[in-house]
Amino acid sequence: MTDQMNSNETSETQKSREVAVGEDGTPGFKKKVWLWLLMCCVVPIALIGLGKKVALVIWVLLGRA
Repeated sequence: MTDQMNSNETSETQKSREVAVGEDGTPGFKKKVWLWLLMCCVVPIALIGLGKKVALVIWVLLGRA
């Protein structure tokens, strides 16, 4: 079914239906929370784990020389 405007609807009514409202009443609140969690928690933990593996490989290679 297509989303056609009703003759009784104004363009503002149509736009307000399209905007997703977050829990605190602002659009995109959940996206901001997930972005913060990703950038401030998951990415640094992944980089620390990767850094440990790289350091281990370098330590092993230098130990053999």
